[in-house]
Amino acid sequence: MVNSILFGGIAFALLKYFQRQYVEFSIYLLMLSAVLLIVSAVMLTAWRKRGGFRVWWQQLSGDYVWEINAAGIALSIVTAQTKEPSSTFIAWPQVRAVTECEDAWYIYVRKNGAFSIPKRAQNSGGTHDFIVHVSQYWSAHPDNYGLRLQTQPPTAQKPFWVDLFHNLTLGIKNAFFMTAHPLNYRVRNSQLLALFVVEAFGIAAFEYYSFFPDAVFNMYGVSQHIVASALFILAGLAVAYKLNSQAWFLRLTLILQASLFVPTLVYLLGLQVLPESYRDNAHWELWWVYIAWMLAIAYQSIRKLYQLPHPLTVYFLAVFTFIALVMPRLFGQQQFFNEDYNKTAEKYQQNIDQEAVYYQQATLVDNAIQALAPQRAGVTDMYYVGFAGYGYQKVFANEVKFAQQLFDKQFDTKNRSANLITHESTLNTIPLANTYNLTSILNGVAKKMDVNEDILFLFLSSHGSKTFDLSVSLYPFEMKNLAADKVKKILDESGIKNRVIVVSACYSGGFVDVLKDENTLILTAARKDRSSFGCSEEAQHTYFGDAFFVQALQKEKSFTKAFEQAKIIIATREKTEQKTEKPSLPQMYEGVAIKPKLDAWLNTLP
Repeated sequence: MVNSILFGGIAFALLKYFQRQYVEFSIYLLMLSAVLLIVSAVMLTAWRKRGGFRVWWQQLSGDYVWEINAAGIALSIVTAQTKEPSSTFIAWPQVRAVTECEDAWYIYVRKNGAFSIPKRAQNSGGTHDFIVHVSQYWSAHPDNYGLRLQTQPPTAQKPFWVDLFHNLTLGIKNAFFMTAHPLNYRVRNSQLLALFVVEAFGIAAFEYYSFFPDAVFNMYGVSQHIVASALFILAGLAVAYKLNSQAWFLRLTLILQASLFVPTLVYLLGLQVLPESYRDNAHWELWWVYIAWMLAIAYQSIRKLYQLPHPLTVYFLAVFTFIALVMPRLFGQQQFFNEDYNKTAEKYQQNIDQEAVYYQQATLVDNAIQALAPQRAGVTDMYYVGFAGYGYQKVFANEVKFAQQLFDKQFDTKNRSANLITHESTLNTIPLANTYNLTSILNGVAKKMDVNEDILFLFLSSHGSKTFDLSVSLYPFEMKNLAADKVKKILDESGIKNRVIVVSACYSGGFVDVLKDENTLILTAARKDRSSFGCSEEAQHTYFGDAFFVQALQKEKSFTKAFEQAKIIIATREKTEQKTEKPSLPQMYEGVAIKPKLDAWLNTLP
């Protein structure tokens, strides 16, 4: 039954992934659980063929001889490891409880210790009803007169918080692979619930700190955590069910919960203390360390509690990984706290006179157009226009500013270049990057240039979307995004014939089919179904902007050759820094008429 659920769940998860309803990063966990399942099957096959089951059973059970008398229980044990017999005597006053599972009896003694006696052990006394026999002798002892021997694992009669602290201490020890005997945990339903609550509060505290002071509570995070907790319990139940040891299901689940919340909190703490720049690059490495640590803890806990051989432990680890780690992500991923974007936006509204900014746009655009030098007769001139649409991250403004400086210096566009930038730092000096201003600037450029002879270099940098439009955003301004077909319409209506269009954005490859014609060269940072990288407030340039403008184009004046060099630079960087993400795959389209035009223009440059 468990195998059917496991294989059915993996198939369902794969279906959700290919339908793009799945968190792509979690496909690695799904693949990991499948690999563990396959590896365990191979290991079990080889292990059984070598007689591993028989050897393991002998090593686990050994030769036990037990004898009961009025004073207590005498045990003599010879295992494959010890070779020599070892004897133990347990006096009746030391016995706290005796329990039974499918293949062994457990005798609990003072100080939370326990002895296991396999049911295959030899009994010199000739009795087979072990618990009844032990109970009779135990009750007959003078120290236990009138008492009844417990047949359930003893629960320490201590305050709830003392037990919780005790379980947390053992869980922390287990998480760091220190000695923590599985029978020493104080197992109660309330303790398991409390451990889930402790984990939830820990995660919520880290998330609140991450977004402070703009954190806002997300109720869906609570429901998400409840689902994840239920699946965690289901994972423990599945392992116990498969082992025919349902009686220990609660103990296993409590041990795992008490231990696994430790790497979760350490992982969240690591994300907070790492420097921002290193955090972005090392996130996947930290995540894999976190996953490996959790699997190691689960592996150790399952093996130690049930004394399983390695092949069986790997199999149950695969079951646990899929149910407890993969399945919760099928229901989406929600946090307890998110960033309050209204508060964040208000920061950008401070010291911004929205009305004044709007009124001065016409003046700023006119000044930019007036500053453009007219075309030179008989000379092919290039005009540069930059557009940075997303105002909450300075990286886009950085890119178009750098590109303008580079073109003015290297491609003879000085006094023939203009930028449109949406960012609070340029509100009073540079026109906003929006559709209206782009239309005005390009119409102004068209009047300055020879639209049939000169060349326009249009650089668009912003966040992109799967609908092939660029984000144009800065609170409190309300501006429409810039769609690919709108860019096409603006350019066509301007009458500018020869065009080089560079789009640095996610999914920017979707602009190619819309903008392409024989007089246009199009370079994009990503394929139409891929993201590009490097968009952050801390970054000076995006991956594409750095590779194309900063590195390649400063050494190679040919746009197409520089683009090919940039592709190699980007691919190398993505393999190093974005291993868990799909490559961006920058795209190029070169019209048949623009190539000779650009070649001839390059020959005129100094």
